[in-house]
Amino acid sequence: MKQCYYHDLSDPKGFQRWITEKLAPVLLAVKPAEMLCFSGKDEEGKTRIRMIQEYINQVPCVNFRQFSMQNGRQKILFYHQRKMMEILQDSRNLRFLNTQGYAEAKNMEDYLDVLVLKISTGKIPHEIGVFLGYPLKDVLGYMGHPSLKLTKVNGWKIYGNPSVSDRTYEAIEKAKNIIRRQLEMMEPDQVISQFC
Repeated sequence: MKQCYYHDLSDPKGFQRWITEKLAPVLLAVKPAEMLCFSGKDEEGKTRIRMIQEYINQVPCVNFRQFSMQNGRQKILFYHQRKMMEILQDSRNLRFLNTQGYAEAKNMEDYLDVLVLKISTGKIPHEIGVFLGYPLKDVLGYMGHPSLKLTKVNGWKIYGNPSVSDRTYEAIEKAKNIIRRQLEMMEPDQVISQFC
């Protein structure tokens, strides 16, 4: 399970840098989504979530879904609209998601509704890997598909032929490095203003 993140709010620019770096693969449309967890019970948690909302609203192609967990934690699913549509238009992903309870989903928002509902019950469903942009074979292998054997671990557990997984991992790391370099030269709001 993803850990909950806490960042010092006395440094708003530092907080913006942190969130920009965390979302680098989504901002660059390398990954369709990323999910982060925050405290939402206290005033600091509420302030943190408000800051995230105001900051990410500057990026028209990135949306987010905020929802509460039973323990009071807040999860935010950030997603790149175009990249998410690509993932959800792949027939292999659709067939798999239909077997996981997404059969009634008609569009991207419906799929995300089902995902958020499942997560908010307290258990992260295996199929979240598809939404996060991991290769379907790795999601199936993690679920125990008998023909997919664990090959290695490189950012996540990789099953079967690692070539697609390695390319995905390299693209994610490249996106993070691009954003890190930009953050060394520009303010965070300048970095995110260039997207979409």
